[in-house]
Amino acid sequence: MAWRITGNAAWAAYFSWPGTLLVVWLSLVGLWLGLRVTEHFGPDDLMRKAWTLIAWSNTLLLNSAVVAQVLRRQSASYPFVPPSGGETILSVARHNGVTVSGPGRLALLVVGLYFALKAYRRSGLLGRLGALDWVVLGVFGVYVARNIAALAAVVNGENGSALLYWILGWPVGPLLWLLLAQALLLFRSAQRMEAGRIGQCWKVLALGIFLTVAADMGLWATNYGYLRGSWSALIYYAWLPAAAAFARAPALQLEAIRAAATGAGH
Repeated sequence: MAWRITGNAAWAAYFSWPGTLLVVWLSLVGLWLGLRVTEHFGPDDLMRKAWTLIAWSNTLLLNSAVVAQVLRRQSASYPFVPPSGGETILSVARHNGVTVSGPGRLALLVVGLYFALKAYRRSGLLGRLGALDWVVLGVFGVYVARNIAALAAVVNGENGSALLYWILGWPVGPLLWLLLAQALLLFRSAQRMEAGRIGQCWKVLALGIFLTVAADMGLWATNYGYLRGSWSALIYYAWLPAAAAFARAPALQLEAIRAAATGAGH
């Protein structure tokens, strides 16, 4: 890597703006493709409900990308932010954006995957978690419990709006645990299917969730000093392949639907 060879940490953040634009574009693509998928299922179909929620979760990924990058500091490019008190306004916007994007997006995904797994159970294709899966969930559960305990200690010394933001943000950990469990179930279910685009679709979506969980753990490691210096900047690039996975999954589902309609198989 250039920053390790030259010793210039700026290289690690060189693609921050292009990376943000790519996440924004992928979020819009994921939303558009996901809504296209819903058109192929009936109003009462469980998969229509699943893909609707998965598609709209991309809007909050978009919101998170904009808040994390565009509103990270005051700039003259924000004509709607007055010079006086502008940083306070941006701080409130960042807090609100992260608070809504984090738990809100994860909640949409959790409910969406609930409907998908329910459809798999009805069809008899729902997989089972293996011993290794339970170990992973157990380890991540300890991580979530530790974060909640640390959050409780921090909240104890906060008040006012800061306390509200901390309280609204605490569901992220439990929601990530649920999402990880669902992703593992989807992955095991996809393994039971014949090789094809539908199985690939859910494997890719599971990969996006795994990357999201990894990025959250990376942020935790950075905040607590386990990951320091320019290495911490690399955590933000986990959102790129994750966003690509959330855009690729509905594309694979559409390909499977079209292949089935033309008799080409899936």
